[in-house]
Amino acid sequence: MVLFPKLGKTLSTQIPPPTVRGDGDPIDVCEIGTKVHPQGAVIKVKVLGTLALIDEGETDWKVLTIDVTDPMASQLNDIYKMPDGKPANQFAFNGTAKDKEFAIKVINDVHSQWKSLMGKSESSIARKGTVHESAYKLSCEEANTIISNAPSEGEAGAMPDHVDKWHYVST
Repeated sequence: MVLFPKLGKTLSTQIPPPTVRGDGDPIDVCEIGTKVHPQGAVIKVKVLGTLALIDEGETDWKVLTIDVTDPMASQLNDIYKMPDGKPANQFAFNGTAKDKEFAIKVINDVHSQWKSLMGKSESSIARKGTVHESAYKLSCEEANTIISNAPSEGEAGAMPDHVDKWHYVST
């Protein structure tokens, strides 16, 4: 959590949407840097932008920041909704979240599409595997050959720092 000094609760604002009252909570700050700070840490941040959520009819501001000591801080100066020349993203269902039952239907539908893809005999996608109906199913002998040629497991090493590094990509 990042503490912004001298900022009170958001009761009202002249910034759009001006017809929506503040939620009465302190402003929320989301620090997007690579370092995981201890809870309650006070750090210097660079403001990149903000999102205004309407939560139960009240404005809930989310300020996006980056730790000034983060390696990416000098390269991140602002946020953008869309890259140059690209259309704005749109949320399906007018931004309404869907329930668990709907999510499971989506998962099952996407899984059916994947199974259909795996069953096709022509494609530019390399997809050797063990899916029973696949035209590219590995035989038991092929799978055993791959396993027997794999190196044996060694001692677990320390996890390198770059594994948890976040990457920001722009085109």
